[in-house]
Amino acid sequence: MIGNDSEYTKMFEVESQHWWYKILHLQCLHQIQDHFISKNIDIVDAGCGTGGLINYLNQNGYKNITGIDISPKAIEFCKLRGLDVHKRNILDIDKIYKPNSLDVILCNDVIYFLKIRQQVALLDKFHLLLKRNGVLIMNLPSLKIFKGSHDVAVGINDRFTKSSIKSLVNQTNFLMNNIRYWPFVISPIIFVIRFAQSIKLRLTKQSDITSDLSPPIRFINTILFNLIKVELEVSKNYPWGSSSLVTLSKK
Repeated sequence: MIGNDSEYTKMFEVESQHWWYKILHLQCLHQIQDHFISKNIDIVDAGCGTGGLINYLNQNGYKNITGIDISPKAIEFCKLRGLDVHKRNILDIDKIYKPNSLDVILCNDVIYFLKIRQQVALLDKFHLLLKRNGVLIMNLPSLKIFKGSHDVAVGINDRFTKSSIKSLVNQTNFLMNNIRYWPFVISPIIFVIRFAQSIKLRLTKQSDITSDLSPPIRFINTILFNLIKVELEVSKNYPWGSSSLVTLSKK
């Protein structure tokens, strides 16, 4: 997705209303609330994109939030929101923030750009920067059966399983707090869409590939948001989903 300005434009236009982003932001908020009573905590969104999550947390009372992203277009949209963000490579995050200075690091749909050794090294840097009992919250694309043209359009190089995530975390000093697949109920629909995309991939030129992100139809969007919200309230352990939400802590 880096360098693909059209995808950042689509993200900026829909992330405040699209059910998928709204559920992701809600989950991040709940994870923060589960670990911290005070809202006066230091948060960094590492790979902040167009700033939707920072904006959402600001609206919920969290004001000490900064963000970094390597994309000039993403930073441009963040600035339009009036956010405190900086154009930097996430691999240089330890050159931006001091050790033991952060309470929360958010890193959604970012580390799949990196090779395994880089992922481990980045998590080690996150661990260094967090205060004691600080948390790292990540969202990751899951399970190869959900791979489609969306992956190509946004640059998803790898999809994770719970097993591969645990293997990654075991190479670090983090403690695993939570890992869940989501969404579950509508996974069959996502699978069918992505399967159709995978067939189309064989017939489409690389330059013609775009993500499946689009402005939602209002009533469908409302139904999906409420459906997935209830799903997550009912259980935190589903057997599959196209994404994984992971929360790690520093002890």
